[in-house]
Amino acid sequence: PIFARGRLDGLLDATAQTVELVIEEGMHTCFHGLQALAGSALAAFEAGERSRSTSALEVFDAVKEGALLPGHGYQTIETLQPVVGHENALRRLDAQPPPQGTSSRIYRLRAELPLRALAGDWKRYAEASAAARELARTACAPSLEWIADWGEAVRLASAGRSEEAVAKATAALAALDVYGERYRAARLLVDLLPALDAASATELAGPAALRLEEMGALASAAHARELA
Repeated sequence: PIFARGRLDGLLDATAQTVELVIEEGMHTCFHGLQALAGSALAAFEAGERSRSTSALEVFDAVKEGALLPGHGYQTIETLQPVVGHENALRRLDAQPPPQGTSSRIYRLRAELPLRALAGDWKRYAEASAAARELARTACAPSLEWIADWGEAVRLASAGRSEEAVAKATAALAALDVYGERYRAARLLVDLLPALDAASATELAGPAALRLEEMGALASAAHARELA
């Protein structure tokens, strides 16, 4: 996706007419239209255009039942997590049907790993992490390994081991960033901050906020500074 590379301004422009087009079509769309609605909600949220973000999310929720492909709603949940928060995103994930096929399993795990870690559901996280690490090797999906490492960093931080958590998360997210998922890496770093001790969170928050601002992710940048 265009926002994976950190081009939130490009995503905002590309989805500018998505809501109007779906309404014009009588509130009918396909899965690609749902992805565009989720992207519009995210881009507008990050740009501080809350009314536009809310409209896109409302239309998304109104049309999703008829447009989601079985087992493929996970991509939109990953996209929407910054907008709706991790608790709401987890409820959306748990309401999804089981994945069908390898690609669907990958998308589910990409969405599930951060949500289980942020919820502190370490039993289910361990199950998802084991599945993710296997798929990372067998299905050529290296991002799963790095996201699983980030989740382990959250666990370490939650146990008061901030120094180890920072080292593990920094390595994992640097790899994810180089892989091309700049926005995802930056957002995961922000999601880690509340679990860290104050000194570690403050040290990481400033650089994270600057990277997010460069991408046009103003809401996430402001959130990072608040967490500092």
